[in-house]
Amino acid sequence: MPAADLADALHGRSQVSEAWLPYPDTGEILRSLRGRGIPVAVVSNIGWDIRPVFRDHRVDALMDAYVLSFECGVKKPDPRIFQTACDRLGVAPDDALMVGDEPVADIGAAGLGCRVHLVLQL
Repeated sequence: MPAADLADALHGRSQVSEAWLPYPDTGEILRSLRGRGIPVAVVSNIGWDIRPVFRDHRVDALMDAYVLSFECGVKKPDPRIFQTACDRLGVAPDDALMVGDEPVADIGAAGLGCRVHLVLQL
């Protein structure tokens, strides 16, 4: 078991923008969706505010909503977190696409009627 100070340091390190690396085509895809008028939400089980990371990677202005489990009190795969995202975007679940990288958590959107596309991490 790591020492408490090491665990705190590792947790703190995970919250800095430099610890996050967006997929190479993230900005291009988000700008394309924005140009087509397609709203985008971040749905995450993260336990802290990830908005500054998006800001630092210059993609925050391309987001229409953030639905973070620690703020809404519901975690993926619970369909209610995906319903919250759809409500904030003003789209019906059957008109939504959930793009995620966590099969167990993200497939919860399918129970609501959203299409789901899983991105594999290599």
